[in-house]
Amino acid sequence: MYTVPKLKSYSAAALDKAVEKLLAALKQEAAAAKNEADWKTFRDHWMARKNGVLTQINDLWLKAAPKDAKREVGQRSMNLRLRLPRPWTILGPVPRQRLFELGRA
Repeated sequence: MYTVPKLKSYSAAALDKAVEKLLAALKQEAAAAKNEADWKTFRDHWMARKNGVLTQINDLWLKAAPKDAKREVGQRSMNLRLRLPRPWTILGPVPRQRLFELGRA
């Protein structure tokens, strides 16, 4: 499972490299989700409010960024949130009631 690293540099090149590694991990973990249990594990790891990857990005990258880099880090963070797969892209067609249970409808 992917762990968010602390950034040593907030240059555009360093941010791009960190995001590239994160997206590669995201694709790999999303592709490994084959059923509901796998999806739940994936979702919890990436989207959990207290310790999910997206929360860690906010804490380790955005909050730690120097003032002049916050905009760049914030834009990349938002872009990452938008790129997370939805349950139906992993599980195929899911009945609408099940989406409500998954919290995505």
